[in-house]
Amino acid sequence: MHRPPERYRPVNKRSTRGIYEAERLICLNIKSFIADLCYVDRSFLISSIAEGDHDAINDIVDSSSEMFFKPGTLCYAFGSRLAERYNAAPAVSLDMRFSHKFVIVSFSLHLDDGFAGVALRDGGLRFSKSATALDRLSDAFFDARIYCHDDHVGGAPGDPTTYRLH
Repeated sequence: MHRPPERYRPVNKRSTRGIYEAERLICLNIKSFIADLCYVDRSFLISSIAEGDHDAINDIVDSSSEMFFKPGTLCYAFGSRLAERYNAAPAVSLDMRFSHKFVIVSFSLHLDDGFAGVALRDGGLRFSKSATALDRLSDAFFDARIYCHDDHVGGAPGDPTTYRLH
């Protein structure tokens, strides 16, 4: 019997729950990076994407991530898109990569007026089949973060701001 390819098979709710949890975990752990990235002049970011100036975008991402993550863990993956809309600023999508402790995750970071979201680009199948993959991702984020003694984002002063599954 002929079986349809993976991309045409119906998605079951169990598999999407793991992907959703991985996207949620990524988003919660990079929220301080996203907040810093939102301080960048949006017109400069849009013009850099439109012109294909990946070096400028890479510099922006590196400077925003260096305060929160160890060097080389959260990187721009040299892909970006604009979603132009009528009577509004374009939405921005950046391809990103997190890699630390043998955990590598590629995702798209979507930035719009008052919205930031994460969509897994690859590796979603890993997270849909294994809870240990989520645990490894959580531990990798915990270890990749740079903690300051006065980091107040996560709650009380001195509390770590990384969100873990445990």
